[in-house]
Amino acid sequence: MGVNRRYVRLWLSLAGILLFAVVMAVLEARLNKPKVRPPIEENAARAVLDRTVQLARDGRYEAICEEIPDYPNGCRHLLDGAKEAKWWPGSASPTVVGVTGAGTSRVLLHLEGTRADGTFYTADFDVQWDEVRGSNRLVSTLPIYWSGVQIRS
Repeated sequence: MGVNRRYVRLWLSLAGILLFAVVMAVLEARLNKPKVRPPIEENAARAVLDRTVQLARDGRYEAICEEIPDYPNGCRHLLDGAKEAKWWPGSASPTVVGVTGAGTSRVLLHLEGTRADGTFYTADFDVQWDEVRGSNRLVSTLPIYWSGVQIRS
């Protein structure tokens, strides 16, 4: 009888280990499943630009670099460059003169505008899902739109 109990315990232990392994494999598959993001429409990209423009109008340049980009340090570097060049956004919103990628995972708004000193600029404002911080928000890698950065694809 003692031998049979041992085998029962052994089989129960093996079954428990197997069940644990199956549960862990299922959980890992669910956790590592890539997030399916909906395509970004033009109006959503424009909303990110509008929020950026509002922060700029309020003089909240550091807030732009905290709230809008996926890489805040890259934004600060671009902002520092604009400050060094003495470029500040004009009072009028930039004009969207073209859109590339609407309905995809990355939208480019092609902009034209005038800086506070009266100089003209063209720039690209990209909008994509935040993959860096892993949040469900739209971001722009280069939100300092008055700097005139253009993205070549």
